[in-house]
Amino acid sequence: MRALFLVLSLTFFSCSSQSENQISQGPVPAHLQTLFPKGIITIDQSPAELNTLNDKVIAFYFITQGNPHAPKTTELMSILAANYSYRFKVIVVNPHDQDQTFIASFKNYKELFYMVEPEQAKKLAKKYRITSAPSVVVLDTEGKLITRNGVDAIIDNTPRLPGGWN
Repeated sequence: MRALFLVLSLTFFSCSSQSENQISQGPVPAHLQTLFPKGIITIDQSPAELNTLNDKVIAFYFITQGNPHAPKTTELMSILAANYSYRFKVIVVNPHDQDQTFIASFKNYKELFYMVEPEQAKKLAKKYRITSAPSVVVLDTEGKLITRNGVDAIIDNTPRLPGGWN
């Protein structure tokens, strides 16, 4: 009888924790699948779960290697990403070559930022008509454009999340 109770208990807990994991991750919304058809990657270049972005404001951080304004903007982006990680995610987008030097420049932010592959980065830069870097394009939780001028809002508001970015 004890063995039966133990088996039933383990089965119950196994099933309930499995469904909790499925509920917490949830399906990937269509707008995320459209934005990231090949997914996202970590700063370490490993695949990341796309549903990490579910119900989050997304900031596309367009940057190129060697830009003199990049270190300050990167620092401000990291403050926002750390303070608001529960509702705000940063995707680093370099529409040019992502060599090891560029990737290494973000090693201190590997827990805060994600990236896209270079091919996807070029498509995003074209889609949002990026002409200079750094640039920040912000989308709401449903993928609708909030701003294409995010750098000024970040400079003016950090450490607070700029108004309307929710």
